[in-house]
Amino acid sequence: MRPNGKATVADEHEAMDLVLSTENDAELWGHGNTQGESIRKNLLLKRKKGTLNPDLAPKLFEYLMEAAAKKYRRHGGVYNAATRRAAAYAIAHQFLEQVEDGEWDHMQPNGSLQSNCHTTPEFKKFKDDFGYELKKAFKSGEKLTISKVRMDSGGYAPDHHRYFGGHLPGRILYLVTGPYDSVIVRAPDKEFLRGALKHIIG
Repeated sequence: MRPNGKATVADEHEAMDLVLSTENDAELWGHGNTQGESIRKNLLLKRKKGTLNPDLAPKLFEYLMEAAAKKYRRHGGVYNAATRRAAAYAIAHQFLEQVEDGEWDHMQPNGSLQSNCHTTPEFKKFKDDFGYELKKAFKSGEKLTISKVRMDSGGYAPDHHRYFGGHLPGRILYLVTGPYDSVIVRAPDKEFLRGALKHIIG
């Protein structure tokens, strides 16, 4: 403890809670004009130019964790500086691993989607995980709506009583609803999900 009583040691549990909350917050992490998207574009562009320094990536995410901590403080969450830095390191490490694994190949450095996103490993995994269920639930040409679903800490989607296993970094939970049915899926963002639905359902 510092003399003023403020904790100087990171709480790893709280750090992961902050990461999970951020990744499931469309205002912070989603596709579009968000802080998370800006950081992703920055790092993807640096990677394309060959100037990406992985050791410096957590510094960019520290600003995002600061914004997230301020937001969740209004709801009773308290994250000290060491915990925010631990969260920034964790989310940066996860993102860079995903980049190396090709999970962000559908995203151009400028933030736009590649036209061949359905050929990427990310799409293949999505199709393997949810393709059968989506084809069974929806017909080609149906008008579908997409809405974000927030999980509780146990991995449940409370409103739909559906269990999902351990959190998959960088993916957000969405409810896809048609005229007669609905399906809960994980996807990086709504744009990816719209493209995936187009290729799977038509």
